[in-house]
Amino acid sequence: MTTATMTRPVTDELVLVAGSRRISGWHAVQVSRGIERMPGVFQIEAAERYASDVLIVNPGDPCQVLLGDDLVITGYVDRVAPGISGRDHRIRIVGRGKCADLVDCSAEWPGMQINGQTAAGIAQRLAAAYGIKVSGAAGLGIPQMILRYGESAWDVIEEVCRYSALLAIEDARGNLMLTNTGSGRAASGFVQGKNVEQAETCFSMDRRFSEYWGVLMSTDLFTDAGTGDFAIAKVTDAGCTRHRRKAIVAEAAGGGMGVAQQRIVWERNRRIARSSAVTLTCDSWRDAAGALWEPNTIASVDLPALKLPAAEWLIGDVTYERDDRGSRAQLTLMPANAFLPEPYFPFPILRGVPPGP
Repeated sequence: MTTATMTRPVTDELVLVAGSRRISGWHAVQVSRGIERMPGVFQIEAAERYASDVLIVNPGDPCQVLLGDDLVITGYVDRVAPGISGRDHRIRIVGRGKCADLVDCSAEWPGMQINGQTAAGIAQRLAAAYGIKVSGAAGLGIPQMILRYGESAWDVIEEVCRYSALLAIEDARGNLMLTNTGSGRAASGFVQGKNVEQAETCFSMDRRFSEYWGVLMSTDLFTDAGTGDFAIAKVTDAGCTRHRRKAIVAEAAGGGMGVAQQRIVWERNRRIARSSAVTLTCDSWRDAAGALWEPNTIASVDLPALKLPAAEWLIGDVTYERDDRGSRAQLTLMPANAFLPEPYFPFPILRGVPPGP
């Protein structure tokens, strides 16, 4: 265990910066970030002889987590958990990125009614209450939304981002980035016999369907929800060879009729993409250029023993680990369609209950 008074950490040493102190030399580390993981999380453990250093860290402390010289998480310490056994005394620290406050806390908006804002504008105002900045794409304009009392800021942000087909991802500084799927590309990939220690995939058909029907839930009481079989849109999956029908209700209001078609195409493509996900263990936290593996990054996958054709897939989730067995990265990769945001049309009035006088 080292602190700020000692030398800089060696490459890929995890450093916890809390207050004016830099603490390294952890016995076990685990840091996870992902497209569908909000916020980033870390869990680190020290052995008994480092207890005095670690006990200066308290729950609620602002902190940063670095892997070598690379910042990966900016947030807060959630828990400090000392433990003992017959053989040792250990201390475990758990924390999350700053966007944890968006997930945990209620949305704050004067009057609870949003008028004429873009996705980015809504996200910026909700995030500002918790000291979080927003960058990236602006997204589409939302004419009107009425927030539900008690819903989290993240629920609202995720919803308006779906309307704009954007992903909302926490960056290394704990801020929110609105971006498209596959916004980066790794300098290298994952190759059987080179940097892949183990890998597994599962080819599945139980979640796929031969045809998808889109059914409109209309808010116009004088308009039929459909004609004949009540499907206003249909698509098929030729890879599913037996009859399996899936009806999808597309909640749409005036101006949102196209959502039914978009919704079933998204459903089909997502299910196909997720039917052959790969989870693997890489022997390094970094690609060939020395950059950390990052979520929402395209990387090549070459695993012939798994009967997978060579492809370029998206890193959906990455966990950097180190313990007695050494360093490794646990990753989940899928085709990019697996992570496309679900099409969504926000109800202007009916989404929530108007605020009282």
